Amino acid sequence: MSGARRRFKLLLALLLGFGAASVAKHAVANPLDALELDDRANRLNWMLQCQGCHRQDGAATDAAVPALAGQVASFLYSEDGRAFLVRVPGVALAPLDDRALASLLNWMLLEFDAKRVPEDFEPYRASEIHALRAHPLGPEVKAVRSRLIEASRAASLHPSGSF
Repeated sequence: MSGARRRFKLLLALLLGFGAASVAKHAVANPLDALELDDRANRLNWMLQCQGCHRQDGAATDAAVPALAGQVASFLYSEDGRAFLVRVPGVALAPLDDRALASLLNWMLLEFDAKRVPEDFEPYRASEIHALRAHPLGPEVKAVRSRLIEASRAASLHPSGSF
């Protein structure tokens, strides 16, 4: 992205009222930076589809709803973990089309856990979302999450301090 284009986007974000802190958070070098993520649409979709359980800042609500902030990108270190993020019922069953859901997931990773996104991360695409959300997890979601975390720890697939 050219310097002039980046400056324009930063200025536009400030004018739209997202503040310097939100803009600075997205200036981190990251594989997701190359995407043209619509911050305003994704923030709205987050508020409408996710924030009720995961709070505005991605924090846990209780033992049943885990935190996303500082942890969610740790699932990206395995194919099963990557798929899990789409197959979680609240994600897979969200009333968003595949393109909007892919954008929201990519935005969420950048917003809540940019430091842990793997360097070789491939952003979610609508076609991947379509295939994975066709098989949402049900009551087994907690067991699957626990198994993924244990496997990740055992294989040292995640950055230290995650989960």
